[in-house]
Amino acid sequence: MTPPADTSKYPFTPNSGTGGGANDFDAHLKAGYTQSYTIGIQRELGKNTVFEARWVRTRGTHLWRQYDMNEVNIIENGFLTEFNNAARNMAIYAAANPGSCQITNVGQVLGTCNYGNSGLPGQVNIPIIFTSIASNTDSATATRIAQGRRAQLPIRSRSISPG
Repeated sequence: MTPPADTSKYPFTPNSGTGGGANDFDAHLKAGYTQSYTIGIQRELGKNTVFEARWVRTRGTHLWRQYDMNEVNIIENGFLTEFNNAARNMAIYAAANPGSCQITNVGQVLGTCNYGNSGLPGQVNIPIIFTSIASNTDSATATRIAQGRRAQLPIRSRSISPG
């Protein structure tokens, strides 16, 4: 049997189609292990009757973990709240401007819809989205907001903070 061909490449250049990853290892990495404990008692209570009680515990020590350093947490960084605010802003704008902005029940956006704060009652600012896209009326973004596709907004930087 022939060994598989070397598929590694240097320098590491992942692209969006491969979903490549890189790993780094702790220099003081120890082999992990588990400890299992069990204790039980069994007593005969009468003819054809037995009482049994057991306790089982397993404990892991130095187990290996892998962390995704590029994980996007949209809850703690305020993005989810801002996305929902943008959707609310767009619904308020569509209700106030039915001739120029319509949102169908399947999330299709007809016309030009403003998902930013256009000064209507109930609207709020959306600094993360506006700073990244530099627009409040981008049709592709409006469609993604109307359809609830949070992960597909073209946010350029993860370091933008809402404060």
